[in-house]
Amino acid sequence: MSRLQLSANAGVRLRAQLNLSGTFTHTLHNADRVSMQARVTIEPCSAAIHVRVEMGRSCNSLTLDRRNGSNPARLARFIESIANGECPTGIPEPGEHELASDMEIALRSAIGRGRGTHELPVDDLEVCLRMRTGWSGEARAEIEVEGTCLGMVLPANREQAYRELERKVGQLIASHRAARAA
Repeated sequence: MSRLQLSANAGVRLRAQLNLSGTFTHTLHNADRVSMQARVTIEPCSAAIHVRVEMGRSCNSLTLDRRNGSNPARLARFIESIANGECPTGIPEPGEHELASDMEIALRSAIGRGRGTHELPVDDLEVCLRMRTGWSGEARAEIEVEGTCLGMVLPANREQAYRELERKVGQLIASHRAARAA
């Protein structure tokens, strides 16, 4: 069986999509007329771009340096490697995964989805973020740290929403730890 590959114009589309936030569908084909779809979710972070690729039951993620001009080609290789059952090694560069914290990725992903329950990565605490849309269409968030809840309406701008949510999560965690230590 021949290799599954993205179309020739996928590189152009990936270049544009890496500057956006959202979920995009790409179709891979081979010479035997076999095709497979990949759902690519892109979430820009402060210094990185977090990408999640879903194909069938497979879900893989990659963090890319925002300043690297070869990101579209690297992402295309990542998608094709997964589609062909290969381990996508050598695509992330050393230290690249450290450009965005797990917390930043989790918060930005939750804001992007706008709904659902999200467990936040905090080592010593159970922290849950619930996202929903209010009656008048505004984004609402509820942060829960081991039974203590804080609800808030998020700004419509995604970057402002992230900054506000990051600040409130940090404050609630710090307050909870201080109360626990007292």
